Amino acid sequence: MSRGAARRLAASACALAALLATAGAASAQRVLLDQGVRAGDLWCFPSADDATQWYYVPLTARLATDDAGRPAFAFLRYVVNAPGGDDTGQGITRAGGGGVVTLRATYDTPEAAIRRAERELARRAERAAAAAAAAGASPASPADRPAPVLRGPVIFASGRYALVSSTLREKGEQDTRVLATGNAPVFEGNEVAFSFDVDADRATLLLESFRMATPDVSIVFEMELEGLSDAYAATVTVDWDRVESSEAFGAELGVYYGVASGAIEQGFEELRKSDAIRIETRGADANMEALLDKVHERLLGMLFRRVEPERIPADESAEEAPGGGGILDSLLGGIEDFREHPGGVAKATSLWSITARYERRETRMSGTTRIDMNHQAPVKRFVTMAANVGDLYRRFGDDPRTFRTVNLADAAYQQREIHVGVDGAILPEFDRYINSVSVTLRKRHQNGAQTVREVVLDRDTFTAANRDLRMIYGWNGDDDREAWLAYDYRTRWSFKGGGLHRTDWQTATTNMIDLYAPYRRSTVELIGDAERLRAQGVRAVSVVVSYDFFEGRRSEEVAVHDLDAVDGTSVELTLPHGVFAYDWEVTWIRRGAPPLTASGRDETGVIFVDELPAEGAAAAAGS
Repeated sequence: MSRGAARRLAASACALAALLATAGAASAQRVLLDQGVRAGDLWCFPSADDATQWYYVPLTARLATDDAGRPAFAFLRYVVNAPGGDDTGQGITRAGGGGVVTLRATYDTPEAAIRRAERELARRAERAAAAAAAAGASPASPADRPAPVLRGPVIFASGRYALVSSTLREKGEQDTRVLATGNAPVFEGNEVAFSFDVDADRATLLLESFRMATPDVSIVFEMELEGLSDAYAATVTVDWDRVESSEAFGAELGVYYGVASGAIEQGFEELRKSDAIRIETRGADANMEALLDKVHERLLGMLFRRVEPERIPADESAEEAPGGGGILDSLLGGIEDFREHPGGVAKATSLWSITARYERRETRMSGTTRIDMNHQAPVKRFVTMAANVGDLYRRFGDDPRTFRTVNLADAAYQQREIHVGVDGAILPEFDRYINSVSVTLRKRHQNGAQTVREVVLDRDTFTAANRDLRMIYGWNGDDDREAWLAYDYRTRWSFKGGGLHRTDWQTATTNMIDLYAPYRRSTVELIGDAERLRAQGVRAVSVVVSYDFFEGRRSEEVAVHDLDAVDGTSVELTLPHGVFAYDWEVTWIRRGAPPLTASGRDETGVIFVDELPAEGAAAAAGS
């Protein structure tokens, strides 16, 4: 193992230990996103707990490699001999066949880039110390002045991957190049696997493409980075009546907004120009761009819901987003730098996701809301890494381990291994939510026989198997080789505290079953004016949020005793995919008066807690 690989393995191990010891990876690191710097080729962010501790954003998406440094890629062309028809009248006929493309992709950072970033951070620290001395500050000796330390890579909160190709798309599909999307691993160095079967014509075309410097197969990782924002001496006032009457986003629901055209950002700009959104700053603000990002993120969560492309209805996914551009255009816009940087490119952090679309929330609001920006708050940014598979044929075209053509003369001795791919982000879920997960495979052979295989995952088996989980089925009268690749599988999830979830049987042909949790993290944010609450005699606020969790029901509670902290306090929910609604109950503890309680059902992700119901009123307050 190379020194660089060993270093990244040790960094990932440390990051994993930090993740298991805390509620989440982002909170364990607590980086300051508004104070990031470009050190060499890397974006680096300081820790919120120790300004000398820094973390870098992984730089390069690429093909994974084995221990010998060879790319984790194989293109196997296969030939199936079959007699021609009786009416061909030809001595030479064309055999059947096709090709199988298998590859694994990952993202990481070259060791040289890390070393350059460390040197640049040290130079920045020296220049800052010299500037402080020149300004009259008492200089510390080099021995007393702690040097900045680049601890390792950031641990992403979540991520998405996309495989982009024209040649690999199925026959009869629309002209789309987004071949596969899904959840990406959150740890640097972890991998995703792809496997595709193509017919003979596309296998020939694909081989010619691989002979070019930039083949028609590219990979995109878009990762979500969580951290803390800076505090700003600013107040944002939102006039909801003007927002709802504005034409910035239109009134039609069920419209999906892409980000390639900048439609959402342009909409926010129009709302600011029309005074629907007013930003008042106090004093000199040196980072207006970061302040606008913070404002836009708050408004984005209140007005829109992010939707993954595979969850958009098929009859709507082909429609273009307002202003032109869709998910395909967004992805292709994110990988335009391939032509100049075929080895990969990491883009700076962005507020907008290119692998998703945004849908207007159904809830309409009125009146005004004041949001104070004078405190640090959790924020999210997106990091895009992209790469082309590169000139593999020039380097490995003569190596049968990478490019090979075989004749399938006898299939009786063949077997197929189906790997179960488990994202590293699921590991801490075994401590928090999951008891076990079982994956059942069913192969119906062409002679009527049936093979059933099953693997069961819990924390112990997940670690013992070293994530190398696989099921095998063989040949049993399967003369149709393409049909032999198809099998059925389903999963069964058992959750701590009760609740089961079983998926329906699904048919697949790839050699990888990607396993990820059937739920998602969501937050409900409390918004309220502390002075308004005090004026109404409120001393504390208690909020309980309840929701359905498969066959069970869960509730989360937060109590706010410091009213200055109520604005921006949030409740984290764990909702099944496709479920957005929850029940809420707000209780106001008042000085010299009995408590007031209001409840309701919502899915906006926002609860206004500074609007108390009248004494004895049953109507819900807030959103």
